[in-house]
Parts: sequence; C-alpha cells; structure tokens
Amino acid sequence: MFLLGGVGTSLCLWQWHKAERKELWQAQGSSVLTLQQWRQQITPDTTPDDDSTPEAWLGQQLQVTGHFLPGFSAFLDNQIHNGKAGLDVLALLRTNSGDTLLVNRGWIEWPDRNTLPEVSLPEGTITLQGTLYPFSRPGLTLGDYPEIQAAPQRLPWVEREKLQQALGVTLLNAELRVAANQPQMFLPHWQLSVITPAKHRAYAWQWAALTLLAWGYALWIVFQALRRPPALHRSGARNSNC
Repeated sequence: MFLLGGVGTSLCLWQWHKAERKELWQAQGSSVLTLQQWRQQITPDTTPDDDSTPEAWLGQQLQVTGHFLPGFSAFLDNQIHNGKAGLDVLALLRTNSGDTLLVNRGWIEWPDRNTLPEVSLPEGTITLQGTLYPFSRPGLTLGDYPEIQAAPQRLPWVEREKLQQALGVTLLNAELRVAANQPQMFLPHWQLSVITPAKHRAYAWQWAALTLLAWGYALWIVFQALRRPPALHRSGARNSNC
C-alpha cells in the first residue's frame, strides 16, 4: 500500500506539473517573438541548447529569418492526416543570429511508398512564423535509427544527437513547426494538446484522493497489526491460569 501511495503521489505531481506547463504554453502562444527577443526573456538555466528540452521554450510562437541549409533533405514517416498517409517535410534553417533550427515545413500526402516525393528547398533569405515543439518522437521507438545521408530519406523520428553528429551542426533543442500560410511551406497539422490545464488538475486531485485512501488503509493495517500481539498474549496468559 505504501508503494501504491508513492506511485499515486508521483502521478499526482506529474499531472499537476503538466497543468502548469500547459498554462505556460497558452501564455506563450499569445505572443510572437523573434529568437533574440525570446532569448532575453529566458533565464540562464533554460538556454535553447541544453541537453534536456527546456520547457520554457515549448509552445512559444516565433518569427525567424534566415536561409535553409543545402545538403539535408528528410521526411518524417508515418504521418496520418484526415485518414491519408503522408510525410512531414524537414529542413535546417540557419537564422540571421547564427542559430541552427530544425524546421518542420508541414505535411504532404504520399500515396506511392515506393518513391519519395520531390520537394524544392527555398533559396535565399526567408522569414517564417511557427511554434516550438519537442522533437518529433513516438512513445515507442522500434528498430535502429538510420544513418543520416545527403540524399533525401525517410526518418522514423527525430534524433537530435544523430543529426548533429552527421551534419556537423548544433541544433536548438526544439523544432519549429510552421504556422499556416507560410511562404513555400506545406500543410500544418499539429496542436500541442487537447487536454486543458483544468483537466490535468482534476486528474491530479483524483490521484491525490486515491493516494490518501491507499495510505490511510495502509496505516489502518499497521495499527491493527500493532494491536493484535498484546491481545493474543493476554489470551494465552488466561489459558495458562486455568
């Protein structure tokens, strides 16, 4: 029971943390900043190139200006939109501030899985608006990650370390998913989450109630166990006097 109580406490705190993070995302989503403006607002311990994804970056709407780097063309596999199979188009953007950012250019339909679609890379300076997300990664990863090639290829998910090693770049620790109606981009089809902060907090209170119930029952069992031996001892003493 104490173990179940510990698990319940962890789940309660996890849901409460998710609620706070959703509120942060919603607040960030109301403003569009440049990388320089956003960097002025973050604290030193949430820099964009930390090994762990900085939550302060996620959900922030950014406007970035730069140029796409040639030599990398990839597609994120297994992307379903409105019941149709497709791919997300990935590219690397070198911003005017010198940062390198993985850009998800949006979804394209892919009816023929024998041939990769042909997409062109925008040339020259381009300005894009989008939202920062964690790198695209499924909950369960199966198989080995493919070697990064210069030729266009399919990727099962985004592996930041692999990309950095193969391409010789340092990526900001989040990907920019483009907003709608951006120049030379494709179809955006994502949203951060449909679960509201209030619902996360409701889940947290449910786990808290179950945790208190489990701990209360465990304490009751311990209390009964502590009371039982003296009672048995007294009963044995009475029997010996007979």
